[in-house]
Amino acid sequence: LVSVCLTAAMTAFYCLRLWLWVFFRTPALAGAIATLVLIGDGSERRPLERLAQELGVHERVVWIGWSDEPRRYLGAFDVFAFPSRSEGFPLAVLEALLARSAVVATDVGSVAEAIRDWETGLLVPAEDSAALGGAIRRLLADEALRRRLGEHGRRLVLERFTADRMTRAFESLYDADREARAVAAELIAVRA
Repeated sequence: LVSVCLTAAMTAFYCLRLWLWVFFRTPALAGAIATLVLIGDGSERRPLERLAQELGVHERVVWIGWSDEPRRYLGAFDVFAFPSRSEGFPLAVLEALLARSAVVATDVGSVAEAIRDWETGLLVPAEDSAALGGAIRRLLADEALRRRLGEHGRRLVLERFTADRMTRAFESLYDADREARAVAAELIAVRA
C-alpha cells in the first residue's frame, strides 16, 4: 500500500477540494496507485466525502477524522503532504520529519526553515497543483529518496528544533536584547 497523508482542519473547503482534485486528477499523479489518508475533521467533511464520491475516488480515500495524537499515524505513510496556502511555524511538518516521513510542502511562511528543498523534503510553490502532484509522484516512485529525506529531516529536527534547543535559542535572543538595551541606556546617559 502506497499512502499519502494530509493533515487538515477540514474547514477550508477550497483547499481540500483542490487537494482531492490534485491527488486524483492531475496528470502528474495520473495512474499512481496510492491511497490518500486525511487526518482531521470539520464542517466541510461531508461535502468533501460527496466530492470524493463524485470524482469516483472514494474507495482510495481514508478519513481518519479528528485525532488528538495524529503523530501516531505518521510513520505509516510513504509521503506526508503539507499543501498550506499560508503558515506560521509548521509543527505538523516537524512531527512528520521526526517520524522519518518524506515531506512535500508548499514554500510558505516558515516552512523552509524545516524543509530544505531536496535535503529534508521537497518544496513547491503554493497553489501550484502541477508542482505538488509532480513532487508527490517523484517521492512515490523513489523509495531511496523517501528514506534519505526522512533521515535527513529527522536529523535536522533533533539538531535544531527540540524543546531544549529552542529554549537555548530564545534565551540567547533574550540575552542579546538585554545587552542591546543596556548599551542603548549607556549611550543615552552619555548624551544627557
